[in-house]
Amino acid sequence: MVVAARASTQGHLFGSVPASDLALAIKKAGGPAVDKRAISVAKPIKSLGRHLVGVKLTDAVTAHVPVEVVAA
Repeated sequence: MVVAARASTQGHLFGSVPASDLALAIKKAGGPAVDKRAISVAKPIKSLGRHLVGVKLTDAVTAHVPVEVVAA
């Protein structure tokens, strides 16, 4: 799954990637519609590259989805 964000030439983002953008990227990638409150990120995503995001599907099941953040 790929998320585009504005970034500096050094690869640092201007802010962080919001959960709503991650939910939209899951939907665009062909996945189910996910509420942004079901997405958990250990640390705010503030750099380009590959990150792991948790998506709570049920109370007992959390899927870990790789996200590639690229410059927009």
